Amino acid sequence: MRYISILGSTGSVGEQTLDIIRNNKDHFRVHSLTAFQNFLKLSDQIKEFSPKVVVTGTESNLEPLFPDVQFRIGGNPLTEVVTDSEIDLVVLAIVGIAALKPLEAAIKAGKSIALANKESIVAAGHLLMPMVKNYGAQILPIDSEHNAIFRIIKEREKLNISSVTLMASGGPFLNRPLESFRDITPDEAIRHPHWSMGEKISVDSATMMNKGLEIFEARWLFNLKSSEIKTLIHPECEVHAKVEFDSGESLVFCGKPDMREPIGFTLFWPQKAPAIQSGISDFSEASRFRFLEIDRKRFPAFRLAREVLQSGSQSGAIILNAANEVAVDAFLSRNIRFSQIHQVVESSLSRFPDVTPGSILDVFAIDSEVKIVARGIIRNLKGA
Repeated sequence: MRYISILGSTGSVGEQTLDIIRNNKDHFRVHSLTAFQNFLKLSDQIKEFSPKVVVTGTESNLEPLFPDVQFRIGGNPLTEVVTDSEIDLVVLAIVGIAALKPLEAAIKAGKSIALANKESIVAAGHLLMPMVKNYGAQILPIDSEHNAIFRIIKEREKLNISSVTLMASGGPFLNRPLESFRDITPDEAIRHPHWSMGEKISVDSATMMNKGLEIFEARWLFNLKSSEIKTLIHPECEVHAKVEFDSGESLVFCGKPDMREPIGFTLFWPQKAPAIQSGISDFSEASRFRFLEIDRKRFPAFRLAREVLQSGSQSGAIILNAANEVAVDAFLSRNIRFSQIHQVVESSLSRFPDVTPGSILDVFAIDSEVKIVARGIIRNLKGA
């Protein structure tokens, strides 16, 4: 029996994780659930899975309904719950930089971490990955592309990587006329053609910033150089990644676009997970697959991410991530247009010097300062 802690249980990844646990109750027990404020959904989850601990972002009225559950409130309890000695696996599905503190705590506790949060690795990968080694922790990526790379590498551990290729869906606006981008609405941006995801990551997918963040994630998770990380748009979403080895061998990972598959892999690892879904039904179907270069004019957010990665600026990565968080939130609140998201990021990048943060506190300090500046840029855009 494995005891699982799920941070962000009411979000898309959290719900799909619980779906797998629901169908494999002889393998897993939910130790703890955390949610910011979706208390109606959280209440249903508590009833079904009977966690020992529940952490909420704000005060709830759930305590009297579940007297046997330990309720805690706020950010600090997140770092406390992930270090509990009973927990075998932490599923980290919180969105944004808010996941950084519990991720650091889980690493220092030597936990296995199923990671669905990329922002923390983008902002602090240079600090976190040495910790993983020093504390004997393990990060199991949930992102389909990085999960695919992880699995390929485990099959060929004795070979040296020459390059990896991350696949991108192209999002909902791959073929939309550029001149209409300024009119894109939040409702349109969050309707991904293949994946079921939360609002923030859906918008990131539409701008291609998601792929931009993922190249940083690949850099740190697999200790790669910028030149070793390639990207392609693959609209069918059935090939997730390719790994090339210096032996000349190349391996690709295929599967239907279903997040339950990589989530299930991380839950069962290192044991083999039961099949969640089948791959492409007939390999002759592969003839319809398309692979396209990312158009950096259509997707300027990806261009910015690639430029920052190539520069090697660690503070640049924090700025990119923080400004994007603020810009996406402003877009979802209808305070800026879709076409202005990358403008907020680019303007923010131009306003800060290049520094190397030496601690997690330094990362948070830069993140906080950037968000203040980004909000000011947004106010100016609204007034223009």
